[in-house]
Parts: sequence; C-alpha cells; structure tokens
Amino acid sequence: MMRLHMTQSLAFFLLTFCCAAGDTTAENSSVTCWTRWFDENRPNINGESELLSELRAKFPGLICSNPIGIAAENTKGLSAAEAKNNVQLNASVGLICLNKDQTGSQCNDYRVKFLCSGQFCTECQTKWLNAYTTRDNRGEYELLCLLRQKFLTDMCKEPIAIQVETASGQSVTSTGDVIKLFDADNGFACLNEDQNGKSCQDYKVRLTCPLDYCTAPRECRTVWFNSDHPSKDKAGDNETLAHIRNKYPGQMCEAPTSIEASTWSGLLPYLTKDVIEHYDISNGFLCLYDHVPQNTCMDYYVKFSCPADFCGAGCRTPWFNVDKPTMNGDFETMDKLRKDFGDKICSNPIGIEARTVGGVPASETGQLFDTYDATFGLACVNKKQVSGSPCLDYEVRFTCPFQFCAGTPCA
Repeated sequence: MMRLHMTQSLAFFLLTFCCAAGDTTAENSSVTCWTRWFDENRPNINGESELLSELRAKFPGLICSNPIGIAAENTKGLSAAEAKNNVQLNASVGLICLNKDQTGSQCNDYRVKFLCSGQFCTECQTKWLNAYTTRDNRGEYELLCLLRQKFLTDMCKEPIAIQVETASGQSVTSTGDVIKLFDADNGFACLNEDQNGKSCQDYKVRLTCPLDYCTAPRECRTVWFNSDHPSKDKAGDNETLAHIRNKYPGQMCEAPTSIEASTWSGLLPYLTKDVIEHYDISNGFLCLYDHVPQNTCMDYYVKFSCPADFCGAGCRTPWFNVDKPTMNGDFETMDKLRKDFGDKICSNPIGIEARTVGGVPASETGQLFDTYDATFGLACVNKKQVSGSPCLDYEVRFTCPFQFCAGTPCA
C-alpha cells in the first residue's frame, strides 16, 4: 500500500489519489479472520440480542461487510448450548435469544464475534474523523497528531493509508482546493493562502489500519468484585463504586463503560426476587432490605468494563509522596500533589495506585481510605481506622492517557 507525501502539486495529487485506501476487493479470498468480541446489550425482560446492524452502527469499520460465520459465548465463556439456552445465531443477523423460547432458564448475557474473509483480514478502516474545522483562519488541518489528541482510541498508531473528503461527503478533487499535505504518516492540511482568495473546505479523514486495530479490544474487564456480604444487621448488599474503590484500591477505573452483576450461583439480578436500588455505571450495584418483600438480599458479585487505557494502553507517572503521616492521618491529595508536581501529572488521570513507602500495596494494608480516586487523590484518616492503628506513610502514582507521555507535537 502506497504512502503518499503530497506537496503543492495538484496534478501529482490527482495522479496518486486513486491508489489510496478505499479500493476494496471482493471478500472471496481464502484468507479468513475473526473480529474482536462485541457485547453491546444486556439481558432484559424479553431476552438478549447482539444484532449485526446495531453493532455496525456503534463500531464502524470493525466488522466486515459480509461475515461468513459467527460465534457466541456468555460472560462465563460458555456457548449457548452449554448454557442451555435456545438462541438464533446467524452471521447476517447476529444473535437473538428470547426468554419465551427457553425451557429451564432465562437468556444469558452474550458476546459475539464474526468470521470475515478477504481484504478485511489484512487491513481495516476507522470511522470518519474530523478533528479541526479551522485554525486561526489559516486553513483546515486533519493532522495525525491532532487526531490522536481527540480520537486516541478510535485510530491506530501507524495508519497504512488515508482517505479524505469534505464534511458533507464531496471528493477532494471536486472542491478545487490546493492541498498542502496528504499522507498517512502526517495527515491532511489545506492552507487558505494557497487558495487564490477563497478558504479551504471543512474536511474529514478515514484511516486504513493494520488488522490488529479491528481485532484488538477497545476496553477491558475488571475481576469480579464482592466488597460486601448481606447480613441481618446490615441494610443489604452494597457493591457501589465508592465501596468497591475503598476495598479494592487501584483495581477499579474512574469511568466504567458497563457493569455486570450476578449472584455466586450465576443468577442475573432480574431473575431473582430482589428489588435493586442501583444498577448502573454511575453508582454501581445496591440491594436494600427495605425494598425486598422477604427482607433479604442475595450475595452479589459485580464486574465492570473499563476503557483500554486503564488496562495498560496508557502510561504511568512516577511515585509521589507529598505528605507524611500526622496525628490526623496521611493525605496525598491532588491539590497538594499539583502544587509540588504539577507538570508531572496529567490534567485528566484515568487511574490511581497507592502503596506504602516500603512498597506494600494499599489493598494489602487493611486500612480504610476516606478518599482514593484519580480525581482527588488519597486520604487516610486515623480516626476512621477500625484497627486503631494510625495511617501508614503512602505514596501514589497515576495512569494517564497515552498522549501525556508521548507528548503533543501539534502545539
């Protein structure tokens, strides 16, 4: 695949543009590959579905035009047959499971992947991206460095080729604009000073990427958390985000994209008789006794889907220790940290870790934290320790978006 380095020559642009990505071949090759797993929906009172049309709409470019196969499994890795569910599984439609078609159980929560062939198995395309409309009235810029700042998880690190059209869908050649830059290494640029008195159009770009961009997961899942157990002397089962972060510091992302809950035996919440107070990514999961007719709650486990950055695609800062324990506790709060280490901490951390100065993870000290998140930092208050022991001396570090460590060359 050619990589184009366009200059001011419009004739050269017209000659080479026809070779850019976008010319597709029929998907009849013997080369086959699987997409990544997709899990868009959760079971409801009617059942569960993972429809190809809905998945294409949310994940443009990540599924081939004509899948030749489909596979499905539930959240425990079991096939529909192993889960004893009766499902409709079709590569052209997706997965449909209706509760009314089940004999002994309700529909499980499923994820699906598709078998593809042909060109999709060697390369794939992103969705259309439009990072910048104008820049100081100098022109239109869709540079890769700008695109990475705005669409980091929507584009690959090393594009193979680039396509460009106007925001309204017109070809570049139809605009008459003189193009300054057009290549897969740098992106696209149109300068107003080259346009003989008129301004550049608003453009959007689409990148052709290696296959692993389409098959790699865009998010990851946490472990199952069980931060609380129901008992007669408590209000219910509390698996809220605040409760989980306090008990499992550093193991929960700041902005989960989905949540799953299940009893230890595998029952989904809607299959129990419990009335759930909260079950969402903003609060987590909470079952209260006073809303449950039989005055009990089952013991629930929860896990979350998190952005890929949380799982390691981002980068970590050095360890910071801005405070020493006092009679009140140990406070490694963000306001204190930014005063001493402002330029070493990104403006929007996506994760936080803490350990003692001796290297013991915070989760293993047995101490409780008043605050432990990437927005506010860590606060350990002596009077809130059940053991009666004073807070230890902690240090923290943060996970930041990748571009914070890589730099932003578009200043």
